[in-house]
Amino acid sequence: MLLGAGCSSGPGDACKAAADCPGHLCLSSTDGFSDGYCSADCSAAACAAGQRCLPVGEHNVCLSPCADRSSCRGGYQCFQGVCQPNCKSDDACGLGYLCKNTTCGVRPGTKNGGSCGADGDCSSTACVNNVCAQVCNRDADCGGGATCALDRDASTLRALCVPGRSGSAPLFGCQSDDDCTQGSCLMGACLLLCATPGDCGTPAGSQSCKKVPAPLAALPVDAWPG
Repeated sequence: MLLGAGCSSGPGDACKAAADCPGHLCLSSTDGFSDGYCSADCSAAACAAGQRCLPVGEHNVCLSPCADRSSCRGGYQCFQGVCQPNCKSDDACGLGYLCKNTTCGVRPGTKNGGSCGADGDCSSTACVNNVCAQVCNRDADCGGGATCALDRDASTLRALCVPGRSGSAPLFGCQSDDDCTQGSCLMGACLLLCATPGDCGTPAGSQSCKKVPAPLAALPVDAWPG
């Protein structure tokens, strides 16, 4: 049964409005969360202990922790350690995962760090220098001092988690990726790969996440984005 406005609920519980949730955010069915999902915005502040910050739509939000599917409400799966909506397609699971019976699971193949001869040998679908590499969509996907950078040698547009470098901070000038501590060198500046504006640092709203056409070499210089 759904909670009425003004009733208190916990992270991941059903909701109708922001007032139902301690974090003052109710993710709706429009976002793919059936019967609502109590959450909090983590674009500028960390989630509570145990929760995980993930991109949903144009925002980064906190999702409730879980041990297995039984820890989540009906219509939700336990994926990446948090309760998320059941999947309907592989795209809903993200890079390196497949959707089977409404549940996301690791693609078959060699795990990251294992030897490979081609992209298809790896669960991540990325074989780099005969080693399976972790693919990413945003800097936050890479931990342990790594950063998400474009794979300059790939025949299709993709990004990989690579070790952080010494060099210029994001938004400062560069001539190559090696000049940047994080991200990639695009249009002469060190830029972070992102999925939502919340990936772009604090204070929230001070920077934006924009699509950049790739490869830029295919565009005349006067058509490059500002």
